[in-house]
Amino acid sequence: MKPLTTSTGAPFSATIKIAVCAALLQVVGLPCLLAETTQFEAPVAEGERVVLLGEGLGDVLAASGWLDAVLVAAYPLYKPTFRSLAHPGDSILPAAPLLATPADRPVLPSDERFVPPDLNRLRFYGHEGEDVWLERTGGSLVLLFVGRNEALDPEFTPERFRRALMERILGLGEGRRVALATPTLVERLPDGPPPPAARVDLVAGVMRQVAEEGGHGFADIRRPAGAGTLWPSYNGVHPDADSCRLIALELACQWGWPEPSAENLSRLVALRELASEKNRFFVHRHRPLNSEYILGRRNRPFGVVDHPPEMEKLDRLCRELDEEMHRLVGGATKE
Repeated sequence: MKPLTTSTGAPFSATIKIAVCAALLQVVGLPCLLAETTQFEAPVAEGERVVLLGEGLGDVLAASGWLDAVLVAAYPLYKPTFRSLAHPGDSILPAAPLLATPADRPVLPSDERFVPPDLNRLRFYGHEGEDVWLERTGGSLVLLFVGRNEALDPEFTPERFRRALMERILGLGEGRRVALATPTLVERLPDGPPPPAARVDLVAGVMRQVAEEGGHGFADIRRPAGAGTLWPSYNGVHPDADSCRLIALELACQWGWPEPSAENLSRLVALRELASEKNRFFVHRHRPLNSEYILGRRNRPFGVVDHPPEMEKLDRLCRELDEEMHRLVGGATKE
């Protein structure tokens, strides 16, 4: 399989390959909106476990299933698998704990694995920490979505963000490859104005520089092709379903993933449905947050370790959907 290129041999991420765009428009209505950017590739190895980390944009993309679908369609013979550990509100910058007093906190088991390093990361509070899950999932390629929450920080400076980003990448440990994705520009936030575009531009510039220095993948998805535009959203913040499709394809193009075959392009919708269901099961496995776990019978301890049969079943369901996705694309590849 070859990286996507134009007829002149230029990286696919530098222009639009007409044949692929025509196929996308014909099959699923997905024009490939490609940034004019230097290529920072993030190729996928055979049998690779790809893990998504970071803030709400990554969480929304995982829930949509589109990024997972494009990944499997691009590498049908490699059989990659995808898990998302992203959660809304995540930030790589240190912050004061939001749960300030013991009375505010759920009851935790004594095992130190369940005490996250930063108590302001509510989505992991009472669950096993991110480092534990990185080891458990066996993630070897990490897709890191950061920048929007950091751009909102009143103490933001490019240098402070740079230090935090480099520390976060180093904290992933040796042997893991990293691909960075910028935040998207947004119209509004529920509780205030969005981060200024100029600050998001600073964030993207730092991320590009860190990627170049460290040899990491990088994708700039601040806006779709066309200056002054925003990705359409359903609430002013999170991309809508069509935008998730386009962003997933944009990421694949900028990260240098191969061109799927025409047959597998036609299977993207079916792949997305399977991926969305699998990722929903994995959220229940990774960080169940319903009232039964928080206020009901299952909050002592609060978390996932109290119910091994249920967790094993969710693991099995995720594996079965991975296999179904691989079967769906297994008969077609692009040489």
